[in-house]
Amino acid sequence: MFYIEKQIPYLDNLQVKYQTYHTISQARIDYINREIEINIASFETFDDLLQGNNRSISGLLFNYKDINRTLPIDYISLYLLTQIEDNVFFGREVKEINNNIDSDLIKDL
Repeated sequence: MFYIEKQIPYLDNLQVKYQTYHTISQARIDYINREIEINIASFETFDDLLQGNNRSISGLLFNYKDINRTLPIDYISLYLLTQIEDNVFFGREVKEINNNIDSDLIKDL
């Protein structure tokens, strides 16, 4: 499982709380129109991420130029999300819980 770590504030009644861990809960690829539609599940703690206790789910649709189909779709989706300049995840590192992805494949993305 892949995720991005970034503290994002949200309001819970009148309290400011933070969602820090974000992962893909669902992804759909349209190969003809070169679009990826994702649902991002956000979690307050790393333990919540591991347990699947998400705080919210947000949807997003974006275009891509090319993708490496040998990589997991959740990694591809998060990586491409970090390349879009006008979103909160721009420039962030995509991390893996199991840490077993081949770094030589990433350069071909």
